[in-house]
Amino acid sequence: MLEPIQANGLTERTSQQTNYVVRLPLFEGPLDLLLHLIEKRQMEITTISLVAVTDQYIAYLQRWREEELPLANMAAFVSIAARLLFIKSQSLLPQSVKEETNSESATVMAEELQRHLVAYKLSKEIAAFLRAREEAGLQTYSRSSLLSGIETQLACTPPTLTGLELPSLVQAFQRVLAMPGRTPVHGSAPRLMPVARVRVSERMAVIVSRLQECESLLLSEILADEQSRFVIVVTFIAVLELWKWRRIDVQQEGLWSPLVLVRGERWLEVGEDEVED
Repeated sequence: MLEPIQANGLTERTSQQTNYVVRLPLFEGPLDLLLHLIEKRQMEITTISLVAVTDQYIAYLQRWREEELPLANMAAFVSIAARLLFIKSQSLLPQSVKEETNSESATVMAEELQRHLVAYKLSKEIAAFLRAREEAGLQTYSRSSLLSGIETQLACTPPTLTGLELPSLVQAFQRVLAMPGRTPVHGSAPRLMPVARVRVSERMAVIVSRLQECESLLLSEILADEQSRFVIVVTFIAVLELWKWRRIDVQQEGLWSPLVLVRGERWLEVGEDEVED
């Protein structure tokens, strides 16, 4: 029994609307209609199934004409109908009567139509799956590799300094720069100091070497003999780099207490303290 055919929006049957799309019930095009007829019979997509639904497919087109629906998309349906009729006609002819060329053409045509149907069926299944996810509120898809990278970065996030906050760290650095012995003697003429060439990695090596001799060390002890502000700044950066990789910890008991460097939980690890100088 044929299913009734309706147009989507009968009020839009004007000839001026060239982009009008005819929508049969459940069908978006000739492949959709053909696939529906095959699945309705619970058949596989084969030449036999194409032949079996040819008459029903043609009947749908006849109903289309009787409904006087717009013919803008009729060409695609007629093209499929012509292929189905040719395939069926070749299948009905006796083997002795068939011409070899026509037989091969029908076989190729049937195989091509089957491939199109299989691809169309797969696209419908994928679309249905994505639609179900959207309706379930699952429009967001996570990227596991990205998340794992973020987790790795979080795992390497430096811990909170014991009893030390950023303002205290800044104040301690300012006090180091203002330590006595780094200002010119009163009454003496200022003299230019040569710029010391020192790398962050070198100062990191110095700190590590000093901590190998003792478990804790005052930052002021490392800077006790330094006169160059450039070296002091580079040393301070080296401390932050070592702390970032957890090779050392920085502690401060009170607000004005000195900064104490101690061995960190990753003290024995090497290679991560190679930074761009």
